[in-house]
Amino acid sequence: MRILVISNELPAPVHRPGSPRPYYFCEEMAKNHELFLGLFCDDREQIQWLSDDPAYRRIFRGVETFPLPSGKVKWWNRQKHRLSFCPYFITRHHHPEYHTRMIANLERLVREKNIDLVYFNAMQMTQYAPVSSGIPIISDVCDCLSLLFRRMAYTEKNRKQKVQYFLESLSMKIYERALAKTFSLLILISKVDEEAIHAVAPHANTLVVPNGVDTAYYGPPYNSPVKNKIVFTGVMSYDPNNDAALYFAEKIFPLVQQKIPDAEFWAVGKEPSEKVRALKPRDGFHVTGTVADIREHLGNARVFVSPLRVGAGMKNKILSAMAMERPIVATSLSLDGIDLVANEDVLVGDTPEEFADQVIRVLKDENLSTRLGVKGRALVTARYSWESAFKILRPALAQLESRKS
Repeated sequence: MRILVISNELPAPVHRPGSPRPYYFCEEMAKNHELFLGLFCDDREQIQWLSDDPAYRRIFRGVETFPLPSGKVKWWNRQKHRLSFCPYFITRHHHPEYHTRMIANLERLVREKNIDLVYFNAMQMTQYAPVSSGIPIISDVCDCLSLLFRRMAYTEKNRKQKVQYFLESLSMKIYERALAKTFSLLILISKVDEEAIHAVAPHANTLVVPNGVDTAYYGPPYNSPVKNKIVFTGVMSYDPNNDAALYFAEKIFPLVQQKIPDAEFWAVGKEPSEKVRALKPRDGFHVTGTVADIREHLGNARVFVSPLRVGAGMKNKILSAMAMERPIVATSLSLDGIDLVANEDVLVGDTPEEFADQVIRVLKDENLSTRLGVKGRALVTARYSWESAFKILRPALAQLESRKS
């Protein structure tokens, strides 16, 4: 089967900037299928990797890159977008010529490469689906975005922002419902997201394929834990991560410091907001910004925390930390889609007091820390490698191939 993969992020192994999920899935698909990549990207460095790295030549028979939309959005086009109640990423009104041209480009690729199936990575790319081609079209949407925006609206305190999140959740519901009618298969990252999609589109054909971890890359021993070092990782410009870092710093960490005065909290990840950067001068806070190798901080964390209060999908940050034998303290929401037993495999706290107590507990009990770390590594290796994730996807591809033939 000849598969056209469409992505707005470079499919990349975990040690490179880009998206690991489509990379490892494409690596597996390429063993039995011919793959072609359509990449929406303006990053010249990433495009150069595609040309220079022999790994991409082994995976993809051909690559074509497309520019991202550019230019000032006209006032009238902006009003059309608002009146049509489109999700934020839709270009149909903001950049109408671009939108039409990209659909035509994908239709051309389907014809020229004699494509049997189109595989979209990420919800944002689905707007360019070549539906007139008549071939199966699937999308790894990962998260239910209407659920994400609804959760963000629920927790947001700023009234204007709350209304904007709520309206975005409604527009995403409409789009997800339409998507379910057009696409042969929607791939979700967790049961929670699948149930949310079915609440919007009951007849959607869905499949849950969890995230995986490169357990060879994220593996102990990397370095030794630093006494009382607490680590949280993520892209800090992403609202749920920004909220989680501030929540831990303002509500939880002071309770930890009352019992463990030399505790340190490290917010590790690129693009920290001004509010997160403002934590840096305070006692015990460290804000890194972009780091060369996230394993340095995961490896020497005494405990990894995930104090997320909003979000959707599966949290790969937790799986990566578990793969490196770090004990986890998390909110219940952080564990969506991960098959773990609360307070046995990970420690859970859903109030500032509960969360702080669990962090203090694991910092003070080295035996507990070691036990949770070793058990976590074993669980990830058994259930959440990329190979085990792809085993779920493989039969679905085979079914679509037989339907096409």
